[in-house]
Order: sequence, then structure tokens, then C-alpha cells
Amino acid sequence: MEPRDDAVDLRFYLGVLRRRAWVVVLATVAVAALAYGVSLTQSDVYEAGADVLIGRQASDQVFVIGQGYDPRRNVQTEVRILGSRTVSDAASEAVGAAVSVRIVADDESDVVRVIARSSAPSFAARDANAYAKAYVDYRLGSTVQRLIAAGDEVTSKIAEIDTQIAALPATSTRRAPLEDQRAYLVEQQGRLEVSANLADAGGAAVLAEADVPTAPVEPKPLRNALLGAFLGLLLGVGIALLLEYLDDTVKDHTALERILGPGLPVLTEVPSLGGRREKVEHRLVVVDEPTSPAAEAIGMLRTSLLFRALDGQVTSYQVTSAIPGEGKTTVAANLAASLAGAGKRVVVVDLDLRRPRLHLYFGLANRVGVTSVLLGDVSVRDAMRRVAGVDGLFVMPSGPVPANPAEIMASSRLAELLGVLVAPIDLMIVDSPPVLAVSDAMALARIVDATILVARAGKSSRRAIQRAVSSLRQVKAPLLGAVLNDVSSDAGGYGYGSGYGDAPDRNPVPNPPRRRAPAPPKR
Repeated sequence: MEPRDDAVDLRFYLGVLRRRAWVVVLATVAVAALAYGVSLTQSDVYEAGADVLIGRQASDQVFVIGQGYDPRRNVQTEVRILGSRTVSDAASEAVGAAVSVRIVADDESDVVRVIARSSAPSFAARDANAYAKAYVDYRLGSTVQRLIAAGDEVTSKIAEIDTQIAALPATSTRRAPLEDQRAYLVEQQGRLEVSANLADAGGAAVLAEADVPTAPVEPKPLRNALLGAFLGLLLGVGIALLLEYLDDTVKDHTALERILGPGLPVLTEVPSLGGRREKVEHRLVVVDEPTSPAAEAIGMLRTSLLFRALDGQVTSYQVTSAIPGEGKTTVAANLAASLAGAGKRVVVVDLDLRRPRLHLYFGLANRVGVTSVLLGDVSVRDAMRRVAGVDGLFVMPSGPVPANPAEIMASSRLAELLGVLVAPIDLMIVDSPPVLAVSDAMALARIVDATILVARAGKSSRRAIQRAVSSLRQVKAPLLGAVLNDVSSDAGGYGYGSGYGDAPDRNPVPNPPRRRAPAPPKR
């Protein structure tokens, strides 16, 4: 068994609580407010208590001479008697209403406390005192009866001994023990008679009567609110963990690496751009904000690709994703611009023939492009566009959306076109459709030198990424690794808000160019 990394587990749970902090806060506040509100609707409850002294019964003192006496057992027995229905019925009859009390015993003394509660302060004191008196009366009555019965028993035994003595000769040696026994019984008979006449023969007394309380003990809104907040906190944490367990999306670098498996690294984490500008889609962040964290992350990916291109064996890269909306076009456009900024001649090709949007990042029209060249309408030179302000960067849009994109992607002419494009330049970036949406990406994987899979933090599902990787491996695609896009601060990565990534193109007409119209490249 591999050793458990407690630090990683702790970071995981802290990350979950950061992401789901709203759940924890909402549950805490809701339960605390509920407890406080319920407390305000409750009626006041008053509590009063009477102290009762539990002593040893007089009959016990007569008949257990010389035997061991256990005070704790005696108290426990009397507590049971206090809680009996006999005492409860007697107290209820005395006050003319049902009496319910709570009995608190102290192991260190023979004093028990009888506590009663009521919505009226005077009733609470009345019930406690009535219950204590009912117990004392019961104890006295039962003790007197025991003393009378014990006296009758002693008288009977004395008579029996007198009969035995009378039957013995005066010189018998058995007379002396019987006479001693008779003398002892006579002494006990006298003690029983004395005890039966004492007011405290029951061995119990009300030590302190209950006073009328001046303040209610319930409800306590503040205490209940604090307790509710604690329970709400526990509930919120539980809900947050449950939501995290049910959430199938990828959140961070570590989770994506587990899904990719050995040999497929996470090439970079691109932070989101939420809040930096009003509109964050269709942006070349490496050009507009070259020092931003997102541009730095794209630069890390660029460096990784440049190292692999040193030997000249890897010159074309496909950028794809598992499902739409994960930011593949954003990564492809910015990666191409970053490579060009490093002094390379780069062409970025839009082969997403179903939902082409690469042209929007460069302010281009999509009237001509790949499909125009394949149909013979224009030449390669006329279809390519040089990006103004970014030396060495060329763009070939998709062109008009064809009726049969799958046939075009599988045609040999497309492979020839990509070969023509890559010949005079250093690197080619291809923006392709998502892997699970159509088969185009798997068809392109056999043409390009390497494939980069883009996943979006908080959106891409684990199952979708696993299926995409499995599909690419089935066609033996040269999968290079993955890019985690739109990483926010609570995911433990770069963290700069949210919103960076692809969004559906709701307007098929391109926006006005933000840069001056590019000129065709000189071949």
C-alpha cells in the first residue's frame, strides 16, 4: 500500500471548502437564523427546585444492626421511589393538575433536588414543593407501617421465647441464651415504639422549599442561535463535500493529471480573466496584455513546444478538447501568437469546419479559407492572412462552412494542403473540433505531429476527458499532454477570477477588425 499524503488530502479538503464556501456560509446562517426565529416564537419556561434530604429509615436502623449500610445504593433506591407513579399521582392530586418533575441526585450527599417547570413562575414552585412533600408523606406512611409490622413481629417472637423458657427446667443451661435473646427483643420493641412516635420516622425531609423564579430558563435565543450556527457549519461542510463528490468536473492540476494517466502531463494552467475587461472572449491576451498571468501561462506552453521542435521532427500541433466550450480556440490562437512572438514563423489553421471562430480572434472575415482552397476557388496564398502587429504569424480561416465537413476532413487533399502550409514555416497550429462531438479530431490526429487536449476547470467532466483520451489512443494519436484552461484562484492554480475561454459564437458576422487589415504573405 502506498503511503498516504496527508498534506495533499488537507489541500484537497481546503480547496473544496474554498470552492463551496457559499454553501457552508449559507447553511450556517440559515440554521442559526432558523434556531433564533424558533426561539423567539417559544413561550417562556420557568424552573423551580426543592431540596429533599434522604436519610436512613428507622425500621432499617432496628433490623440491620451490625450489618453493612450502602448510602449510595440507598439514594439510588429513593430516587427510584421519587420517580414512581405513586408519588407522582399523590403530587398531582395535591395540586389538582398533572405534575412532572426532574430529579437530580448527588453521589456525594443524601440530598436530591426535585425540579419542576411551568409557563407560570408560581406554578413551577408549587409543583416542586408539592412533589417533595408527597414523597416525604409517602416515606413517612410507609415507614410507620413497617414499624408497626416489625413491632407485631417482635411481640410474636417474645411470646414464642416465653413459651420455650416456661417449658425448660430452672436448672437448664438453655434458659440463659433464651433469656438474653428475649431481653434484646424487648429492647428493640421499645425502640420501635419510640420511632413510631417520632415525626421524622420516615427518614426524609424537605431541606429547602422551592422559591418562585424571577427569570425564565427557556427560551435562550442567543444560545440557540450559536448552537444552530455550529450545527449549520457541520451541515454546510457535509453538503459541500457531498456536492464535490457528485461533481464530476475537473478542478485542478492534480485531478487532471490523475485522469490523463502516466505519460501525459499537464503542460500548463491558463488562469481565467474574469473581471479584467468587460468582454474576455475572442481575445489575444498575449498581444493585448503580454505581462498578464494568462500570457505567462501560454508562454510556458510555448517554451515546452519549442523544446520539442528543436530537432525539427514536431512541427504541427492539433489543439482540441473533449467537448465544446472548453477554450481550445482561445488556447490555439494565443499559442500561435506567442510562438510568433518568440521569432518563429507560425501559421494557425481553423479546421473546425462546423463552428469556425478562429477568425474572430484576429478580426478577419471568414469569406475565404481552407474550404475555398480545397474547392479550388482561391489559392493558398490568397487564403492565408498575415496578422498585423505580430511578425511571423499567419492565419488561414476555415472559409465557408461546407455541407460535408467529415468528407473534407478525411480527404487526401486536406493532408496535402497541410503539407504545403507547413513547408515554408516553422510551426503550424491547427484548431480542430472537439473529440467527442465529431470524428474530425481523430482524423486530423493522423496528419499532425502532436495533439494537445484542452480542458476547462470547473466545466470539463472527468468522464468526458477519459473518453477523449481513450478515443485518441485508439487511433494512436500522438497525444502530447493537456492544458487546463480557466483556472480560478480557489482551484489552487494561478487564480485570477473566471470567464477566460471559448463561448459560442452567437453572431456569424465577424466583428469589425481591431487591427488593420492584414496583407497576403509574400511567398
